[in-house]
Amino acid sequence: MKVKFLSVATIVAFFIASCGGVDKGLVDNITKFETDWTAMVTDVNSMSDKMTTAAAETTKECDEMCSTESKDKKMQAALDSCKMACTASKEGMNQAVVNINTIKEDLVKATADFNAWKEKVMKGEIKGEEATKALEGYNTAMAMKKEDVKALNEAFELTMSECKSSCGAKKECCEKK
Repeated sequence: MKVKFLSVATIVAFFIASCGGVDKGLVDNITKFETDWTAMVTDVNSMSDKMTTAAAETTKECDEMCSTESKDKKMQAALDSCKMACTASKEGMNQAVVNINTIKEDLVKATADFNAWKEKVMKGEIKGEEATKALEGYNTAMAMKKEDVKALNEAFELTMSECKSSCGAKKECCEKK
């Protein structure tokens, strides 16, 4: 469906460009940007779904592990330390989910802004160098957003790993006699 939309959008853009005098190179660059942007939005939406699911599953597992008590009261300090580490990791995962959802919201707004800008370009209201400069700004913003998403994903993976590790340490602590 997205491919059909992009194909139709490209055809319409070429038609408008040929009628309205919009530079073909600019139209090509806009089309490439749209393709890359759509792929990024799709990736962010998928990542958000995966993060949300993984955070819920990992939190549930850790909550189950941390609800048990140690059989050896001498191990209570170690147990408490594991619980604190797990709690901090769960908070980190949950904050990453909040952050990715904020990025999704930002992308919806940015997409609408881009589409409004593109419409003005295609109507000839924004021309030449001004349009090219604005498109460079959109490309820069996309590159920055991709870096933000990459860093967020890495942080999420690290906190999830830390959570699982602290849960494993907690399990060992509870099983010691």
